[in-house]
Amino acid sequence: MKNLISLSPYLLIVAAVVFLLGMWAGYDWRSTIAEADQANAVKFALDKQEKDAAVSRAEEIALIKSQQKTKIVYRSIKKEVPKYVSIKQKTDSDCNISIGIKRMFKHAATEQLPDTAAIDVARDKKPSDITEERLINYSLDNIDRYNQVKNQCNSLLRWHENIIKNKSEKGS
Repeated sequence: MKNLISLSPYLLIVAAVVFLLGMWAGYDWRSTIAEADQANAVKFALDKQEKDAAVSRAEEIALIKSQQKTKIVYRSIKKEVPKYVSIKQKTDSDCNISIGIKRMFKHAATEQLPDTAAIDVARDKKPSDITEERLINYSLDNIDRYNQVKNQCNSLLRWHENIIKNKSEKGS
C-alpha cells in the first residue's frame, strides 16, 4: 500500500497527460469534421450556383431565339403591307386618320389623360397628315414591341419557375 501511495503523484501526472492528450485528439478530430462540413457546404453552394447559371443561360438562349423569330415574322409582315395598302391610302386622302385620333394615340403613348375641356370637336374630325399606311405601320411596330416584351416576360417567368424548382430540390 505504501508503494501505491508513493506512485500516486506519478499516477496523477500520467492521468493528467492522458486527459490532455484525449482533449487534444478530440479537438483535432472535431476540427477535421468541421473542415469537411465546410468543404461540403461550399461544394453544395457551387453546385447550386452552377445549376442556376445553367438555367439562366438556357432561358437567355430561348429568349434570343424567340426574339429573332419575332423579328423575322414582323420584317416579313412589313414587307407585305404595301401589297394591301392602296394608292389612295398612301397619299393624302379620306383614309387619313382624324386629328382627334392622332391626339388620342399621342396621349396613349405618353400615358396622359386627354384634356377634355380643350377639345375642339370640329377640328378633331378633320383628317390629319397621318395616312392609313403610316397608321398600319405604327400599329405593326407596336404589336412587334408587344411581342418582344411578351417574350421577355415569358422567359423571365420560366427562369423564375426553374430557379424555384432548383431551390426546392433535396438539400436546399
